[in-house]
Amino acid sequence: MNSDDFEKRIERQTFHKVPENWRQEILGAAKTESVQRSFAPNPQPTSWWRELLWPCPQAWTGLAAVWIVILATSFTAREPKIKMVKVPPPSPEFRIAMKEQRRLYLELVGLLPREKESIQPTAPGPRSKRDEDFQIV
Repeated sequence: MNSDDFEKRIERQTFHKVPENWRQEILGAAKTESVQRSFAPNPQPTSWWRELLWPCPQAWTGLAAVWIVILATSFTAREPKIKMVKVPPPSPEFRIAMKEQRRLYLELVGLLPREKESIQPTAPGPRSKRDEDFQIV
């Protein structure tokens, strides 16, 4: 059936008038409802969090579940607190060794002058063991 046949069929139908008592009842109910809706406040105002979650509540629920799992594993994986133990003071030999090590470090870095060595420099010697033969001509 094409659209022309459908239109012709509708044109041929006769319309029946709605009984007057029905009409009055329907229009009265509609008018009362419209008046009640215009003056009555919204019985269930939409909360802000419902409007925020409305596009896809399943995705937000999944995201919340993932965060709960992350936080739970974070709290369970924490190391226990370390107890403070009183350490005895270092021995005098250890203190002397640390002082010497610090002095050597500062000397290497260049913050302290190096100690002069007591070794006397000697005259430079020959650089090789080759015999020196001179020929006079």
